[in-house]
Amino acid sequence: MAATTPNPSPTLIVAAPLLWAVHFVLCYGLLSIGCAAGWQAASFLGLDTIRALLLALTTLAAAILLVLLAHAWRAHRGRSGGSQQRFMAVVSAGLAVLSLTAVVWLGLAVIAIPPCQ
Repeated sequence: MAATTPNPSPTLIVAAPLLWAVHFVLCYGLLSIGCAAGWQAASFLGLDTIRALLLALTTLAAAILLVLLAHAWRAHRGRSGGSQQRFMAVVSAGLAVLSLTAVVWLGLAVIAIPPCQ
């Protein structure tokens, strides 16, 4: 049985930027709530609780974005010519890369900058 190439959908195009936006809002909301509640004083796995939660959220978002990128890349790789589906796959992959870069950038800030200052 031959492997079929997945069809990119319009949902795939907006999924990565939407995930980045949700991640961004959740991170800043969690940081604000955690600082107000004093979570920086508690420790979890050697990190203060806020950092541990933010890193877990960032890791989850990055993993989902990698899955979206892999799906878009598979859809792109199987297309030839200048079809609309190939265009949608390329745009989806590009947006997934940009969104992944933004999520990783925010994750680096979580590591480098102390919370609640």
